[in-house]
Amino acid sequence: MAFSPAGVFFRFRPGTSSPTMEIFKSEGPAERAHGPMLVGFLFNAILYGVMILQTHIYFINYGAKDRLWMRAFVLSIFVLDSMNTVFDFIYLYKSLIIHFDDPPYLRNATWVFATDPALTALIAGMVQFFFAWRVRILTNKNTFLYLVVVLCATAGLVGGLATAAEAIITPEFAKFQKAKPYVALWLSAECIADFLITTILVWHLKRRKTGFQKTDMLVDRIITMTVHTGVLTSVCAILDLILYLVDPTGLHLAFNFPLCKLYTNSLISSLNCRSGWGYSEGSGSAGSTDEKTACLSKPVPPPPQPKAAVMKEIDVESLSAPDHNEMAGPAPRKDSEATFVGDDLLTPGISAPRKDEAEKR
Repeated sequence: MAFSPAGVFFRFRPGTSSPTMEIFKSEGPAERAHGPMLVGFLFNAILYGVMILQTHIYFINYGAKDRLWMRAFVLSIFVLDSMNTVFDFIYLYKSLIIHFDDPPYLRNATWVFATDPALTALIAGMVQFFFAWRVRILTNKNTFLYLVVVLCATAGLVGGLATAAEAIITPEFAKFQKAKPYVALWLSAECIADFLITTILVWHLKRRKTGFQKTDMLVDRIITMTVHTGVLTSVCAILDLILYLVDPTGLHLAFNFPLCKLYTNSLISSLNCRSGWGYSEGSGSAGSTDEKTACLSKPVPPPPQPKAAVMKEIDVESLSAPDHNEMAGPAPRKDSEATFVGDDLLTPGISAPRKDEAEKR
């Protein structure tokens, strides 16, 4: 009998002579679990390419400026991210190429698969701890907000590691629903941490506006970037959690596999954006981590107002014109004099007036 390609995708309804064109849904383990994994890995690989470029740009621009601990932190994130991509590729290659005709193998996970939730949780935790430090600096070392974010990030890390351990203990994909408490803790805690970080940063950044057009435009750009990076990770984690809870198949893995790449790209892109903040000459170029931290959490003083002109008596006989400088008073501070000397690594803040200007006032 001749082979019909349509028979692969469509079923024929009994008693009819034509196909019903309904989609054929196989119950095979490869389609139920490894199909979504493959889709997720494609996005993982694309974002990994972006991550390589972002890391290269970081070390080109800031490799000699940032402190040693920051460079080591970025390098460790890159190494863990690379390990995640390599392990995912190894697992999919063994499953879909070497064991493509071995259903018992495809029905079970291996320790290589378990590295995905472990590394994803570890990377997300490290990134959220970094942003928690950013929150602490921006909020003038508010210990309560800092500890809340750290607590949520730690809960997500613990939940992810517990999920990885459960995948090793119970490797059958059909029994993965037993890990619901761990997965729910992992993804929900990450979502809450992302939401808190984004909300706190945006709220405090809005308070840093000065009324200067250039300054406010710069703050708006920082707020936009903060919201975008926080929303991407939160939405992906929420979709992963919802699909895991409502769908018994592995459909949620299409969102789980690229999740760690969203965290790493959000971190490195925020570090690389320092070169585009447009510091004025008075503040210097984008520097290292600790050079400009002091002014970040200070309240912004209002710009000096021009003094009212004072009329002076004029000696008509001498016809001497009054001094225009004395009548006009000191010139108002120009918009271009607004400087950003906050910690450019964190989120650039607004500086207090320079010392010589304060003495003149």
